[in-house]
Amino acid sequence: MPPPAFPGELWLQVFSDVPQDTLPAVSLTNNAFCQLARPLLFTHLDFHPYASDVSDAGIALVLPSPDEVARSMERLRFWCSDAIAPHVRSIRISLWDRRTAPWSAWAFSRTDAPFVLQDALFAHLEHFTGLLRLSANCIAFTGTDLSSLCRVSALQHLHLSSCTVMAVEGLDLFGQTLALSGFTNSTPLSLDPRLYVRPWLPLLRPEHLRELHLDCVGPSAGPDFPRVRRLTINLNPIADVNRNIAILSKFRNVEVLTILKGGRWQGKLDGTYAIPAQESGLLPALKEFTGPCEYLSIAHRADLACLSVEVCSSAQLIAQLERVWRPASITSLYVNLEDLDDTALDAVFNLCPRLVELRIGAIIRTALQAATFFRALPRVPSLPLTLKTLCIGSAGHNDDCGDARIRGSELLTIRDMLVARCAALGSLWLCAAGFTLLWRKSVDGTVHEACVEDRGRAQHMLYGFDDFWETR
Repeated sequence: MPPPAFPGELWLQVFSDVPQDTLPAVSLTNNAFCQLARPLLFTHLDFHPYASDVSDAGIALVLPSPDEVARSMERLRFWCSDAIAPHVRSIRISLWDRRTAPWSAWAFSRTDAPFVLQDALFAHLEHFTGLLRLSANCIAFTGTDLSSLCRVSALQHLHLSSCTVMAVEGLDLFGQTLALSGFTNSTPLSLDPRLYVRPWLPLLRPEHLRELHLDCVGPSAGPDFPRVRRLTINLNPIADVNRNIAILSKFRNVEVLTILKGGRWQGKLDGTYAIPAQESGLLPALKEFTGPCEYLSIAHRADLACLSVEVCSSAQLIAQLERVWRPASITSLYVNLEDLDDTALDAVFNLCPRLVELRIGAIIRTALQAATFFRALPRVPSLPLTLKTLCIGSAGHNDDCGDARIRGSELLTIRDMLVARCAALGSLWLCAAGFTLLWRKSVDGTVHEACVEDRGRAQHMLYGFDDFWETR
């Protein structure tokens, strides 16, 4: 049937399932296909305004040869044209990589006007009327660039990585703002936030922003963001507690919180810098928490569903869970423990009887202790019957417990006992230094299983754990 006989919307639906690298060939089939496929052919623009050059004189922005700059300018004019620009949904701006790019043989050189290509893009940014997402990596923005960004009315997500803003002191955007729903600034802590982070924060509209990701320490001054639901932020664990409280209080309606740790502190807190108990109602809407155990106190009055905790002792975890308002609401728990035995696990299960997902990485000091723990696992009294995914891995022991170590046949018995007790169980992963057991049951009842008791093969199977977890 000739292409015009189908509605354009139907062809677009068909083309959306065609691999991106095949679409150009499809568009060349006939004029009708060329017009229909255009919105899908030009949805994303990769743009490289300059490269960086490091020398004894410092870091400088460099450009390729004038001929290559002219070719890049011509390409940019094509993308900014009225026929193409409205179809673009995302733009990624990054440095030229002279080591891997096909233009690696180009002669880059320093220039007094390194922003000629970048200026050309931002001068025409308003032509991209359908632009939803822009990401930039190691780019130097000017005040004019920021002003151009603010005029892109459709822009929803801005992702920055190590991007500086020049001439911060004299920056005046005359009240212009970004109506973003999501903002990410993944700038390392080692970079000056006055140049890389703070110039962007006044541009955000609190009434629009839903998702905020700051790898740096967040602002303690400025407006509240009452509509942010997903927050990733770095809290300085050795900063004044009141400052951390002031930061979090700006996001009182956050539902998904990830607290990063960085800077010089990389160890475990002793509780000195934890959020005090009287601030336990700070984030009442919180549903998911990821971060150091010491900060879990901010969720003690929230109905948590998902909890992911960094390294702590089993006693610390239990103590924090006992203070959570309704720990029975927790259905997913991911934790790295410094120690683990069946008694501690039973206490966790008692506090969280409705667990659906459990993932534990634990340090068990000896192979004999590990064998004892896994033998006791199916008999833990409060093992939740609701469990669908159970993953427990132990490390920290390289000794051999001889005849007491778990054999393959015993692993299968442990599996059978767990499956018998937890009727909903669909994914199981148990591993220690000398064995790994993988078991998964598909929706149609098909079972995939692997069981090894050789140290080398067990270690090799660990490389596949991430895939196992993602497809659980």
